[in-house]
Amino acid sequence: MTIRNNAKIKKKVGRERETTETVSRVLRNKVESWGSYGHKEKYFLLFKTILQNKPISFLEKRFSNTNIKPQVMFLGPGKGGYIPVFNSVLYSKKITPEIDVFALTRNLSEEAKRIVRKDFSSNDTKIPFERLNTKTRTKKVKELQEAFLHKYDLIMAPLSVGFHTLYPANALFTTALMLKKRGKAYVQISDQFAQQYLFTRSPPMKKHFEMLNNLPQIFQRFVEAHNKRNNTKLKYTLKKIENSKDIKKSIFFEITRTS
Repeated sequence: MTIRNNAKIKKKVGRERETTETVSRVLRNKVESWGSYGHKEKYFLLFKTILQNKPISFLEKRFSNTNIKPQVMFLGPGKGGYIPVFNSVLYSKKITPEIDVFALTRNLSEEAKRIVRKDFSSNDTKIPFERLNTKTRTKKVKELQEAFLHKYDLIMAPLSVGFHTLYPANALFTTALMLKKRGKAYVQISDQFAQQYLFTRSPPMKKHFEMLNNLPQIFQRFVEAHNKRNNTKLKYTLKKIENSKDIKKSIFFEITRTS
């Protein structure tokens, strides 16, 4: 992730949010180009090694031996190369998922397109994930908010909305709003600046370290503010997945909607 060292990680609710340099470049150039772009080979590293098969086990426990089709969302899937593998693994367990995706642009492979039910991405009106939880909303943003709200049983966000952002707490919360009751989300958060602080004790890095260290508390404040504003009683747990670090200097969080 390319962010200037003096960039501030924000956490205010409902405000207009700026994007990282890399995301802004995609919005300007209308082309996505990432080092990791949803390749098929990433499936086993992501699901088995890093996430210890938790997403598959969750769906198997909830939906095997039922006629219910789990609703699944992949955020920022790139080419979506691991989606066919994911789909095949579930089919082998007699689970038939309905899979949607959302990204800055439409770039799914032909194989992924044949599996995905709906691609909410747009090459014309590119909408960063940061804009989905703001007070000033365009018609397109409102449509996406309504389409996503409380809809999914499983949300996967590797190297995407929680990684390429200045607002990790907002990324977690906006993802949480998309979950059905008892649903789970797996969001990858970058902690490279926090790691830099541990080595350098650099004052500019301290805010990043404190922000990431307090993500559960900040996330909970988002939830409380939303419940108060909308007269709802949403509850979630937010858990860091131990041993989920990889070479990208990041860590996964598991969100579970409990009510």
